[in-house]
Amino acid sequence: MKPLVARLALTLLLFVVGSAFASAQSIDKLIADLSGLDEKARMDAAGRLAELGPAAEPAVDALTAALDRDDLVFQHECIIALGRIGEAAAPAVPKLSRFVGGRSEILEHNAVHALRMIGSASKPALPRLKMLAADRDPRKSVAAIWAVAEIAPDDPIIPTLIPGLVEHLDDPSQDVRNDTVSAIAAIGKPAVTSVAAKIGVKGPEMCFTAADALAEIGPDASEAVPKLIKSLDDKDERVCWHVARALGAIGAYPDRVVPALVAKLDSDSAPLRANSAIALARFGPAAKPAVTKLIPMLKDEDPQIRVIAARTLGSIGPDAAFAVPALDEALDDEVGSVTVVAAEALGRIGKKAVPVLADRLKNEDLRPLIAAVLGEIGPDAVDALPALMKLLDSKEREVRLEAVLAIANMGTAARGAAGPALMERLNRAEDESRAGVVYALAKIGASESIPKIRKLVDDKDPRVKMAASWALVTFEPDNGALVAEALPTLRNGLTDDWELVRRESLTAIGMAGANAKTAVPDVAKLLEDENPEVRAEALHALTEIGASPEMVGKAAQKALADPDPMVRATGMYAIGTIGEPAASAVPAIEKMLAEERDPLQRTVAAWTLVKIDPSSEHKAQAIPLLAEAVIKAQRPGVRIKVAETLGEIGKGSEVAKVALEEATKDPVPEVQEAAKKALGNL
Repeated sequence: MKPLVARLALTLLLFVVGSAFASAQSIDKLIADLSGLDEKARMDAAGRLAELGPAAEPAVDALTAALDRDDLVFQHECIIALGRIGEAAAPAVPKLSRFVGGRSEILEHNAVHALRMIGSASKPALPRLKMLAADRDPRKSVAAIWAVAEIAPDDPIIPTLIPGLVEHLDDPSQDVRNDTVSAIAAIGKPAVTSVAAKIGVKGPEMCFTAADALAEIGPDASEAVPKLIKSLDDKDERVCWHVARALGAIGAYPDRVVPALVAKLDSDSAPLRANSAIALARFGPAAKPAVTKLIPMLKDEDPQIRVIAARTLGSIGPDAAFAVPALDEALDDEVGSVTVVAAEALGRIGKKAVPVLADRLKNEDLRPLIAAVLGEIGPDAVDALPALMKLLDSKEREVRLEAVLAIANMGTAARGAAGPALMERLNRAEDESRAGVVYALAKIGASESIPKIRKLVDDKDPRVKMAASWALVTFEPDNGALVAEALPTLRNGLTDDWELVRRESLTAIGMAGANAKTAVPDVAKLLEDENPEVRAEALHALTEIGASPEMVGKAAQKALADPDPMVRATGMYAIGTIGEPAASAVPAIEKMLAEERDPLQRTVAAWTLVKIDPSSEHKAQAIPLLAEAVIKAQRPGVRIKVAETLGEIGKGSEVAKVALEEATKDPVPEVQEAAKKALGNL
């Protein structure tokens, strides 16, 4: 489930416009100011460009030229701006390199960090950075090592730098310790043994900073877990809670770590209780043994601990159902953040929390929040539908909208009871929630509403017009006439300031497939969107539309390195649709399958491998993962693809057969059909 704050933002779907980005015209003005005579205007321009970050790419040449001014403060601001622009500032690397080993230590330090932020394009600066890595001043050497690790992570010099680097984990300077942790995180797994060796050797500063470094490395630091568990009993409280944080970040060996963390929930130390609970949240359902100790924490005198306890119970999910009464009571907490997180936790627990949540809709103050939570539960919250339907006539606009969106998220389970009432509301031109009603009718599959929705494609209200266009394509993505009618509005939606509109427009365009091929250029632009959900949806849409294999392949390869897991998964899926011609990607996908812990990532990786190379080894890896996905994957389209693949590779597999039989009961008819066809192939 999405964080509740993000879920509540869905109320704004098709109802508000997001803030605008800096225009090209304003950047041109800043560029002009950089070379002007007004000193204050120059400084302000450099600072503003730094704030814009990557969006200030057009200013790279001007900022680079400004480095020649004999003005240390101004140069300092320009260097910061170039670093924040990132890889697009590559043309500045030669000039930035000159500051490394230069006369000004201030400019040198900022240049080192700027080169690091620019990334691999800074490789020409490596000789200077490597020399600086040997400097006696830890502030210089640590920053240089960090830069080398980010610019060239496979450089053979890095292993030789690790022993000296870890010695700075207890440096007297907090800045040096912070940079040391970041440098170690950039190096990753190769540094784990050396960092773990420092735990328990020196004073507490060394130990808890080493724990912080291991936390930043994350799952790759699993070999350090035994030492960290021992340090949970350190006599210094700071060590204990830093270690708890590290154990959560690493997330390995739950059978050993969870009991050790649960024991710390009784500690007299508030930071240790808090960090132990936060760490337990990382283990999800495996942290079930913590439930009985987390419940009393919902009444802790510290509101932050109450928030943490509620959030951890939510992360455990349905296995925390025993906590439902306590979380229900926490909804009345005097601190609003506790109320919100308790509600989110009930949503994550799901079906067993629905009766309590439905009853809470009687509380006028809680209605929008509770409706949002019920919407996140989705089809499993259908028992709350009667209570939600009553809210459609609420005098509060926010309550009506949240009720509509909650009904929409229940999908086809809500069609019979909600469809007629929602259709009736389309006749009310004054109803501010009409756009949401259209959205809900499409989500619940009320195809009988198509004639009414079609009339709204030219509605005066742009929100209603967008929702109607989206709905028509959602209902009948194979109907070329409907797609042609809706496509202009959907293409306009791709440039909307509100990311949710961009994403939903992409979803509809992707569903339209080849009928939306004229939108390829507009869709491709969103591969670089700042929002990862939009980037993923853009790549998925290109794949579904049938863009050229060259375009899809190039975008997919880039997506494999994206920091967002959903974008990486979409990249793998796109590569799988290309099939055998994408054989060069097999080693990278095999690595992801071996190293990824996220079930979705592993499932997509396995599917991709069998689509490229259906060897017996790849099939054996894929079948168990696909068997689970054909039942549990969120997108119906994914369940269809998985069913088809099981039909191709699952012959003789009882696991595949049982999963496909279950999929024939899927609520989506197209998934049922795909599962039946796949069973026939077995």
